[in-house]
Amino acid sequence: MGRRISGADLKFIVENRLNLSSVEIATKLNIHPSTVQKVLRDAGLQVSKKLMYERIANKARGRTTFTPEMDEFLKANYLKIPVKPLGEQIGKSYCGVMIRLRQLGLEIPKEIREARKKKGQRKKGDIPPNKGRRQKEWLSGESLKNVQKTHFKKGHEPHNTNYNGHERVTRDGYIEIRIKKGKYVLKHRHIWEQQNGNIPDKHILSFKDGNPLNCQIENLEIKSMRNNMLDNSLQRFPKPIRKSQKLIWEISHKIKEHGKE
Repeated sequence: MGRRISGADLKFIVENRLNLSSVEIATKLNIHPSTVQKVLRDAGLQVSKKLMYERIANKARGRTTFTPEMDEFLKANYLKIPVKPLGEQIGKSYCGVMIRLRQLGLEIPKEIREARKKKGQRKKGDIPPNKGRRQKEWLSGESLKNVQKTHFKKGHEPHNTNYNGHERVTRDGYIEIRIKKGKYVLKHRHIWEQQNGNIPDKHILSFKDGNPLNCQIENLEIKSMRNNMLDNSLQRFPKPIRKSQKLIWEISHKIKEHGKE
């Protein structure tokens, strides 16, 4: 399909635009439907949405489950009743009603749609209708049974509940251990405090080998914050002189302390 159109073709398109669809005209003239639509567009003779929807409705006739009585009910009430309750009254879904309205060329004005949205929205200060009421007071018998099936029984825990002693690794690379339900603590601190008591103020717990995943008690040591700062500062010196440099800092610190006294 697809040829040059003649004057006779143009005349046929214009004269039949209200009786035939673009596809039907194109089939009769052996041209593409887009050509028909372009001719009508250029001539300012485009078919109205109402007529287009009527054609769709006529095509759907005999294939739709909507009866003529249902269609009449929709036409009489689509501006008065919101779509969902409208569908409930004739036994159709929200989507089904919306599709049928389009097929019938019925469009709900924007102002009505906006008003319905606002009416359905909760306003500040509104109290939920079920607030302070037990489920059995506002749920039907069957619905209540279905909800109760999903309830946890007293003393029951989900299958993925972790046990005491469960371990996990934090984003910082430290191990945490569960000591009771809902409470995790750093494993290296927990092990140290179990054997040696609380960590003194202004002191930290350090890993001798630098590996935070090695929480053996032999790998843990207490350091003052000052000594930890010195050890971190030593990292910029070559390994052979680190001990000497630390000793120099210690002597310098002692001299300053003695001077103050």
